[in-house]
Amino acid sequence: MLKKHYKFSIYAFAIVLFVSGVFTQSCIAKDDAYTTFIQANQFYKSTNYSKAILLYNKAVSLGFTPGGLYYNLGNAYYRNGNLGKAIVSYLKAQQLLPRDGDVLENLNIARGQTVDKVGSSEPPAALRQFLFLYYNFSLDELLWITSFLIALLFISLSVYTFFPYSLIKSIFKVTAVILIIIGSAAGAKFYHVSSHSIAVVVAKQAIVRAGPGASYAEMFVVHNGTEIKILEKKDGSAKIRVDKKKGWIDINDVDII
Repeated sequence: MLKKHYKFSIYAFAIVLFVSGVFTQSCIAKDDAYTTFIQANQFYKSTNYSKAILLYNKAVSLGFTPGGLYYNLGNAYYRNGNLGKAIVSYLKAQQLLPRDGDVLENLNIARGQTVDKVGSSEPPAALRQFLFLYYNFSLDELLWITSFLIALLFISLSVYTFFPYSLIKSIFKVTAVILIIIGSAAGAKFYHVSSHSIAVVVAKQAIVRAGPGASYAEMFVVHNGTEIKILEKKDGSAKIRVDKKKGWIDINDVDII
């Protein structure tokens, strides 16, 4: 018994050390990422946009990905003359900060300077108001709210089992209705994100061909900053749709959101 207990203690101690080490490394990585982000902001303020871009991307690679970082990165790319990368960053910022007016304004300014005028504008205001939850909350926010409501639903049901008061029953019913509404918005947003791949042309211009590869005939050209939909990927190429036109493009010429 003593040996088994000793062995278990060693294993338990090893697990504790491992978990502590992982947690410590995670904290250190987060601190490094945040420090990198602050340094990037300083370079941005001093108009050294190339260095700022380098450090913003380093912070992203370290796992620091708030909406504000992508917004700043978009501004740095824009001021550095890289319209396509700026639009990519603004779109990522918009996914995380859907109610931020500055993000939308800068995105529309960048869109207005693209060569290819395609249908990539925001939906009508009336539609955004009608589908308020869908357009004004990020997927993470909707999922967190849905999780909270599910927990509240089960808690109220459990409490009602032992204390069948009318107030608790009313809370259960109201929570269920709100859960259906917000859960539907979360489900619709999740489906859209998982089934619709949006990309932006980041090359100066890119040839769209009839098939996947340089051996296929050229169909048309898209330019830096053009937003496209990815339909399929094959052999280093992507089948895209631009407005009503379809074709294949070198996947290295685009950034997928």
